Amino acid sequence: MTRLGTYEFHVAKLVTEAVDDVRRRLTRTIEDDIDHKEQRRILRKAAKLMLTRKDMLKRQKERECVRCSLESIGADDLKRAYLALQLFFEWSDTTFESRDDMETVLKRWISIARRTDVPEMRTVSNTISRRKTYILNAWEYGRTNAIAESLNRQIKDIIRTCRGFMSFAALRRRCLLVLGHKREPNKPIPLFTRSDKRKEGAS
Repeated sequence: MTRLGTYEFHVAKLVTEAVDDVRRRLTRTIEDDIDHKEQRRILRKAAKLMLTRKDMLKRQKERECVRCSLESIGADDLKRAYLALQLFFEWSDTTFESRDDMETVLKRWISIARRTDVPEMRTVSNTISRRKTYILNAWEYGRTNAIAESLNRQIKDIIRTCRGFMSFAALRRRCLLVLGHKREPNKPIPLFTRSDKRKEGAS
């Protein structure tokens, strides 16, 4: 079996956003004076680096920036959230042999995230726990709603580009045309259709 695929991105996004929320909360609590100005600068500089896998930080300067941010004053929550994120990356990068193995490791991570006592991590761990079945199904069967989301995005782009439509039938015909529907011979697809009231008014 293969590891988690498309759904992995959405789950990882929840965890990384939680860590970034912890960093922002810490930045807001730091006093805005000369003594703490450097600390706030380091936290802002490490924003993207902290959301990256440790083994992806090849440069010594990047690793040092992350280390300094984790050693900031009052950064205990940030440090625990960062360690939980790295454990999550280990889980997502692992190739599991069965659904039970993956579920066991995921439950272990949820328990660790809750024990961090970081509000943001507790929230995301509860969210993942509620959607655990869907996450495991996506991994086991390799099916997600990515295709439906892609089509939904294309339809929204069509509506925005055309500045709206006068009827659902016109929108449907336009979508079929743009998405590659084969046009029937001698039956062109009109882009706009007047409503019955406007036709009556014109006559």
